[in-house]
Amino acid sequence: MPEKVKVRRIFLPAGEKGNDPNDFRDDAEYLSKAEPSGDVDAHRVLRTVPVALTRPIPPVRHVVEHILPRGNVTLLGGHGGSGKSLLALIIAAHCAAGRDWAGLPAIQCRTLIATLEDPADLVRLRLRRIVAEYDLPADAVESGITIVDGTDEVCLAHEAVGYGARGLTLTTAYDELRELAAGHGLILIDNASDAYAASENDRQLVRAFMAGLARIAREQDAAVLLLAHVDKMAAKYGANGNSYSGSTAWHNSARSRLALVDGELLHEKANLGRRIDPIALRWTDDGVLIPGSPDRPDTTAYNHDDDAAVLAAIRAAIADGDGIPTARKGATTTHSVLCTYPDLPEELRGAVGRPRFWSAITRLQRAGHITRTVVTTASRHRRERWVCAE
Repeated sequence: MPEKVKVRRIFLPAGEKGNDPNDFRDDAEYLSKAEPSGDVDAHRVLRTVPVALTRPIPPVRHVVEHILPRGNVTLLGGHGGSGKSLLALIIAAHCAAGRDWAGLPAIQCRTLIATLEDPADLVRLRLRRIVAEYDLPADAVESGITIVDGTDEVCLAHEAVGYGARGLTLTTAYDELRELAAGHGLILIDNASDAYAASENDRQLVRAFMAGLARIAREQDAAVLLLAHVDKMAAKYGANGNSYSGSTAWHNSARSRLALVDGELLHEKANLGRRIDPIALRWTDDGVLIPGSPDRPDTTAYNHDDDAAVLAAIRAAIADGDGIPTARKGATTTHSVLCTYPDLPEELRGAVGRPRFWSAITRLQRAGHITRTVVTTASRHRRERWVCAE
């Protein structure tokens, strides 16, 4: 059998390749044509940077404090129908109006919305409802948002094969998006499955795609917000699974990662600052997500009473010899089990109390008061259970 040709795949930015999808080059050829930068050898791809701790270091800046860093890509994952597209539009409208959202400071900037899944008229309808619900200045939102419709089977990148290797080709739509991004502080792309027409499990291809988006973010000093569907495990088991689908390269390439799960916005990754506490969200009668639960207008602050009550209920159940499952979805969840105990307060029971309950669970876990452990049942099945740290 002929020996397989191995050529390391490299990402060629837009403008450095022709229209031929097979236009790939091996490293030696690509580097031989590279132009030297200063007095650095053209064949060197690594450069030495002095530590120079006394020199000024540019501060990390955000479009929305903590969650949307400028010059980087943020991933927002969620189930289909969870409201992630709506939430992204809410954030975009607040940036256009220069208004804080859910206690998070936001800068006023122009926002580019690339809608690849929902038609533009649906985006406009949602924005109209958002403006009304949040009492935002309509003129600022209209002048501060640009909508580009790519629902006609438009993708930003696709897989191609050449010289015995698979690689990623950025499309004309990517080049157009890169040009349109000029002057915008926030670029919203809805969503990854439509923008990226390649294997979502191929680490190299995913990294190349995310690098392409990061390049736009750096060029415009903007935040790129990429929406993504959750994986099959998350769809079945809630937050126990990944809140994105495909290779871990999606997670690794994003500097910030958000997840909309069970009516709660979770900040699952923050490389450039601290993670925010979960934000509980509820639906209004007009189908708009707003911070808070039905019986509490704003849940962005800590609620130590909830935390103490949930922790006490878990301890009581464990003391009775019961195992507390960690599942958020399915017939038997943490919430459903603890609702059978009198130790759980009434306000944390049922559908009304569920968002507050899960916010408390998340805070308790992050504070180290509860942790997950795997146990083997009498029937020799392995199950994940909550245990108390103390």
